[in-house]
Order: sequence, then C-alpha cells, then structure tokens
Amino acid sequence: YSSRFGTRDIFTVRADGRDERRLTDWPEHEYLPDWSPDGQRIAFSVVRAAPPFDVFVMTRNAGAGWTAPRRVNDTTQGQIGSMVRWTPDGRSLAVISDSSLMLLPADGGALRLVVDHKRLGEALTFIAWSRDPAAVYFQTIDSTGVHSFWSAPASGGAPRRLLRLGEPGRRTRLIEFDTDGKSLFFTIAADEAAIAVATVKRP
Repeated sequence: YSSRFGTRDIFTVRADGRDERRLTDWPEHEYLPDWSPDGQRIAFSVVRAAPPFDVFVMTRNAGAGWTAPRRVNDTTQGQIGSMVRWTPDGRSLAVISDSSLMLLPADGGALRLVVDHKRLGEALTFIAWSRDPAAVYFQTIDSTGVHSFWSAPASGGAPRRLLRLGEPGRRTRLIEFDTDGKSLFFTIAADEAAIAVATVKRP
C-alpha cells in the first residue's frame, strides 16, 4: 500500500517494478492486503476513524482489470481489526475480531472462533499460515509488551506457545511475521544508545 494520495491505498506492481496499478482510492485507509492462494483475489481491511472495520475481497478479471471490492463481513459481526489473511485452501479468511482469532468464509457468513484471547490471556496481533491448512500461527502481546508466537489447530483446540521474546533489549518492533511450518521469520530490534558531548559557546 501507499499513502502518497493522503490515505492508504492498495497498489499492485510487477516484480520487476513495472506496471504499477492503484486498486483503491477510497477516503478511508485500506490495510494489509493479502493475495489468495490462486493469485486471483486480494483481501484487505478498511480502517475508519471509528469501528466497525470491514473486510473486502476483489477479484482479478482476465484482461479486464479488477472487480469492485466486495464486503464479506456484515455489520452485526462486531469489531474486526485490520488483520486479514487467506487460509491455504482459499475458502476462508483468518481475521482478528475483538483480539481473538476468527475464521470468516470468503464468500460471507458467520464467524467461527479459533483462539479466544480471554482464555489465552494475551491479545492477538498478527496471523500467518504455512502450507498446511490444519495449523494456524499467530503472534500475541501480553500486558508487559512482550510478544509471543503460537500455533493452534485451525479446527479449534489448545494453542501452543512456540517462542516468547522476553529477553530485555531484544524485542520485535513489528507485528508482521511469516512461517513455512518449520521456521519462524520475524525481525528483532536491539536497543542501543549513543552519548554525544557538545560544547556550549557564549554568543
């Protein structure tokens, strides 16, 4: 996305940097676009000044550009955050709703709870999938600001903490991460400081 026109808009561009196209031009902010597994659809969320936030899907038409974005959640489903990620089979969208992990059918329908943040005791911040649709991975943040990475059965079940970044001075600054089911890929920030001395001269 880019905010060069005042709000966050979604763009596509070829891997060689050519053929950049602007897909959205709404007055709201469009966040965290995600390609469907078949490469024919893009899901994204629209973040407004106040909730509810909405999840949209647009579809690529061969030789005719993209369809108009279609909202897939309804306004009775509570607050859905800016996070949206396709499931590996392309049938559903993983979203964070009220700090919990939910699955939303890509064609619309009822939300299904996968991970309850109240039972977990930590708020969810980001979702990732490997190629295995049976397991979903997610990141949380606890009351002290420490992030953790987890996995959970997509069908529901007890989550398993994989890693807690509790070492002082070595924390992640970004919620985004990825996984291939064997490794986690994320950023680490090491806090450093520099001391400078300046001489004040009288005018």
